[in-house]
Amino acid sequence: MASKTAVAIVVDVGATMCEGDKSAVEGALRAVEGMVKSHILYSKQTTITMLLVGTKETRHHLGVGMGYEHVYELCDLEKPSLKCITGLRDLEAGSKRADVLDGLIVALDTMVSKTTPKNQRRVLLLSDFRSELNQDDLHTVVDQLEKWSVSMDVVGVDLFESRDLADGANLTGGKDPCRDSNVAMLRTIASRIPVRVQSLRQALRSFQQPRAKTVRQVTTFRGALEITPDLRIPVWAYLQVSEKKMETPKKVSTVAPGADGALPAVRLERSYVCLANPDEELEADLLVKGYKYGKTFVPFSKADEAALKYAAPKCLKLIGFTRRSYIPRHHFMGGPEVLTPQPGYPEAGAAVASLATALYETDRAAIVRFVKREGQAPKLGALLPYIKPGHHTLHFVSLPFSDDLREYPFDSLELGALRKRHRPNEHQLQAAEDLIHALDLMRDRQEGDAEPIGSKQTFNPALHHLYETLHQRALNPGCPIPPLDPALAAPLRPAPATFERAAPELERFHDAFPTEFVARRAAGQKRIFRPDDGETVTLANYTASKKRRTGEPDEKVKEEKLTLTGLVESKVTSVGGVNPVGDFRAMIESQNEDLVLKAVEQLAEHVARDVQASIEDELFGKSLLCLRALREGCVTLGEAPRFNAFLKQLRDSTKGKKKNGFWNMLVVERVTLISLRESKSSVVTPDEAEQFLAGDALPSSPKVESDATPMVQDDGDEDADDLLGGL
Repeated sequence: MASKTAVAIVVDVGATMCEGDKSAVEGALRAVEGMVKSHILYSKQTTITMLLVGTKETRHHLGVGMGYEHVYELCDLEKPSLKCITGLRDLEAGSKRADVLDGLIVALDTMVSKTTPKNQRRVLLLSDFRSELNQDDLHTVVDQLEKWSVSMDVVGVDLFESRDLADGANLTGGKDPCRDSNVAMLRTIASRIPVRVQSLRQALRSFQQPRAKTVRQVTTFRGALEITPDLRIPVWAYLQVSEKKMETPKKVSTVAPGADGALPAVRLERSYVCLANPDEELEADLLVKGYKYGKTFVPFSKADEAALKYAAPKCLKLIGFTRRSYIPRHHFMGGPEVLTPQPGYPEAGAAVASLATALYETDRAAIVRFVKREGQAPKLGALLPYIKPGHHTLHFVSLPFSDDLREYPFDSLELGALRKRHRPNEHQLQAAEDLIHALDLMRDRQEGDAEPIGSKQTFNPALHHLYETLHQRALNPGCPIPPLDPALAAPLRPAPATFERAAPELERFHDAFPTEFVARRAAGQKRIFRPDDGETVTLANYTASKKRRTGEPDEKVKEEKLTLTGLVESKVTSVGGVNPVGDFRAMIESQNEDLVLKAVEQLAEHVARDVQASIEDELFGKSLLCLRALREGCVTLGEAPRFNAFLKQLRDSTKGKKKNGFWNMLVVERVTLISLRESKSSVVTPDEAEQFLAGDALPSSPKVESDATPMVQDDGDEDADDLLGGL
């Protein structure tokens, strides 16, 4: 946040400024309007008072009769608002002698009486200095300006050629003795206090061009860079770059009455009700967050979240060093932060400079653990050296954890890996290289030249276009949206000179890569079903023969009505014996209710019963298909522990017993436990999954004959109910 500043604007609107076509006073008022607009947008901590000198009416806080005539106080010392701008636009041209020194005295009294020593005080004076001034109190005024540390900006109309009064600037007074006297007065003031001078044209350009909002640097971290427990360097951290967000609009009511004609803000009130009883309102304290796990919502209270949160102590601790080339640029996360030594500690400055120099000379980066505040999540980051003449600092950039990385496979761009029809020839490669070289913005840049597109000279066109639109709509609510300022759009558009210079390369590139227009394929005819009165259509009795194409009526086909009731009545709620795999998949894909657990249990029970009820191996094939479907569904739905538990029970009930043939079939088909590689819900490693079938592999065909299976007598026959007891 910028420091508070009090600005007094004194504008000459007297007879000399309004002579001729009034261009002088109109230009001065446009400059003042641009300054007020700039303060409204960018300097919200600035307060302004505006005084007009040379008006017919006299009105200011000192009152009439004090000797300061024809001074009109347009607004008191307050935050800049539209009232100041509308007052300027409604101003009638003055016809009296303008004594800017009187306006300066009234402005000085306002700032002295309504500001504190902590405020910065500044006076902006706009005049052509052609009116005679009463300089009896000049030395008293200069003493007061110097006493209260007031700086001054002077905008001269057709007067100044230089910007520095203190160094004997060339002030064009002409043959007008009045102007010469006023210029001498300004020299007297400039010899005692800081005075900056500019012409009206410069002021208009300065106040009307966009600029960045002034912000005060705020530390994001104050602590010690811990090299070892015994070596700590006190440092402060600042944000180097921060994205300027678009202003958030506030909702106001155009219907409800507001105080002083202002539109009242809309207040949001939120209430909670239960779907089962919409008439009963619930307290917000009774609600808890729910995290989706599969198709189930797991409740988590605030106490659970607080207990689960990892609270790390505040620190900036060195982990180690690595080569700078090992940290790719695309791994940088967030905006960089600047680490500077704590002010007032020269030893800390020497330590930071030494560390930065060592990192620069060895081409290394320091890896650190960074926790800005107590209880925050730790960050992994790198400290990179930044060295300029007389300036040694460290830049912190966040690095990703393993969970933050995203790997996307792309085809290789090497010529040998591309398809033949995608491979460029030598002529095409050379044309592309020439085009890149011709459009290189740094090609003709000489040492010491500014960057072709520098961030400090490039403003966000969307943001500043919004500001200009708000300004115009505030003054004239019915006006259309103004066009974008060409000065804002210019840095984001190709420079015509650059493309004119690269015209031959562009032509060769166009010839090397010919293009042709491909006509869009016409969309095929859609198939539309037309239900009509008749039999109700359900999933059970719906067949492909009952549909027809649009425009191809078939009178022999009886159209049937598709209703929601028929669809609901045919939904699958259990795993049947006719199509167990289809029923299982329909249940786990249900969108109406969570049937996953029920489907897993029922299909597992179906497999166990079929294996135990099978006569020799007649049901083994069907059971194997069901088991594969069960395994696939558990991998997708994160139910690996249930499948693994069931498969272990199935092995214990079949291996070396009456149904050993089914176990041999599982070994041959390699149906094993779900490993951690397939599903994160599993606790089985890939090696454990392989060991599950180790020693039982049979070098035979997938189908295992029953007569080759050794029949082992089992004293305690396990039925399917006992098998599912451990699931």
